[in-house]
Amino acid sequence: MMGEEVCLQGAALGHGIDVASDIEEDGFSGKTFFMSAKDCIDGYCIQPGKGTFVLPKHIRLARGCYAKASDADREADVLDLHSPIHKNKRGRNSHYSFWSRVDAGEIKIQRTLDEWRLSAAATPTYEVHKNISNYEISTTNLGDYPYKSTPFGDVYYSPRYSDHKYTYRFVILTKGVRNEAHRILKNCGAHFLTEAQIIHQLGIDLSPGWEHFMVYRNRLDELILRRPFVARYAVGFAAEHIIDMTGVARWIELLSKQKQRCFYVFQLDGIGILRQLLFEEFLYRKVAPVAGNCAFFLVNNHSRTGTKAVVMGLAGKAHQFVRDVNETKSRGITIIRRFTGGGTVIVDECSVNTSLIASTQLAKDISPTDICRWSYDNVFRGCGIFNQKFKCIEGDFVVEDLTKLDSNDGSEIRDPAQSSHIYKVAGNSQAFNNKAFVHHSVFPWSISPLISQVLLRPTKMPKYRDGRDHISFVRSVRKALDPDQCLNTVDEFEEMLCKCAGLKLSNELDRRAHVRVSVDRKATDDIDKIFQNDSTHLSEAFIDDAIATLESPATMIV
Repeated sequence: MMGEEVCLQGAALGHGIDVASDIEEDGFSGKTFFMSAKDCIDGYCIQPGKGTFVLPKHIRLARGCYAKASDADREADVLDLHSPIHKNKRGRNSHYSFWSRVDAGEIKIQRTLDEWRLSAAATPTYEVHKNISNYEISTTNLGDYPYKSTPFGDVYYSPRYSDHKYTYRFVILTKGVRNEAHRILKNCGAHFLTEAQIIHQLGIDLSPGWEHFMVYRNRLDELILRRPFVARYAVGFAAEHIIDMTGVARWIELLSKQKQRCFYVFQLDGIGILRQLLFEEFLYRKVAPVAGNCAFFLVNNHSRTGTKAVVMGLAGKAHQFVRDVNETKSRGITIIRRFTGGGTVIVDECSVNTSLIASTQLAKDISPTDICRWSYDNVFRGCGIFNQKFKCIEGDFVVEDLTKLDSNDGSEIRDPAQSSHIYKVAGNSQAFNNKAFVHHSVFPWSISPLISQVLLRPTKMPKYRDGRDHISFVRSVRKALDPDQCLNTVDEFEEMLCKCAGLKLSNELDRRAHVRVSVDRKATDDIDKIFQNDSTHLSEAFIDDAIATLESPATMIV
């Protein structure tokens, strides 16, 4: 146990951990750290001042790292224990219990403690034994864990434990599963498995939202998982924790009563594409139908999210759009089916996503076939960001390199020979019902190599594409920008979208408000401030609480 190391990726420290001076109190800043694992046993802190984290195999050391699980968690684990899926192996191999191994003399814990006490000043940090938080997990027999058989062997599921920020659990792997996990990581050149790899390639059953964030001694004896404490991603799953809905409910209530016609710009900072789409589905289904005086424009610069995803339309099937589904997932690329129609796009660090979500009361004559043209006219054209070559053709935003077009607004192609001079600079998709509509756009700041590596050529293409492959007809949005604006970076483009997009529409309304949502925001501004100030700040917890109100979201990982 002495001198062992743990590798963490963006790990959050739980309650009661000694934190080194160069580590923030509420977690790491998204990097990988190696730290001494010489830890605290029976209430004695062996190396005060060193950064520590509970090790998965030694979580039974009764470290008070995690807060106690809720009663709901315990009930869920009991149900798991006796479910037909997670069969019970009670009483099997009792020697797997850490303390049983101590009693059997396999682990010379007293000798180790004596050696450590001679070399370090022992400082009591907790009361011992059953007074220590989560002591019960320290005496849990592995044979009592629910388990499931995968194509590669059995896996064991630990109980769930939470701190103020995350819920944690461990999935203990047997040899066959461990070997397959190593093979997957070797092929994709990564240190951590993605959720899609865990579920679809290893065959491990998990509710959505879990992140593999820590590896112990560069071994995969177990998957160490976490997910945000309040988030619920599962389709059709009951909430696993008590979620405070008062802020979200209050916000919807105020929006429904709002007399002013307002254009809300949501700038998402660090929110991944899955949560972005789920939040947009929340706005479309829960908010826009009752907020007749409001329009919501969302901007997300994915150069700051680390997203790598294939995003398909509602009716999309992965094998129809992706060259090799298994290989794509093994590379850590998530395949998502969104709640809107349209085609398939790549979203990664090269992408800036925008979405307009509004009540049909703001566009009384709009129809499903008019959404793209309406958005082009009211949100993008004439806002000062784009040049004269920026057009809307066949549901796509394009640039054309011709000196003349037969059509004044470039909405038609009269001469088929012109199509080879027209290039796509944004992929669009829509959704529509009698109360609300959605228009998505994905602007490539640079052309991602994943477009040609991952995506098949679609069977249905716009006429202007003229059979060209992806690289031949897609261009960076920079080709469509007004040079007078001097937008040289993707961050400048993002800020200009937040400032200027939708000016025509917002000028017809009473007010324009900027709402920034950040993953590093500790607390949300008072909900009432959104209606009083033209600029406000929300935490990611607000997004997660909003997502949790969706009973059966259509947006999901495939």
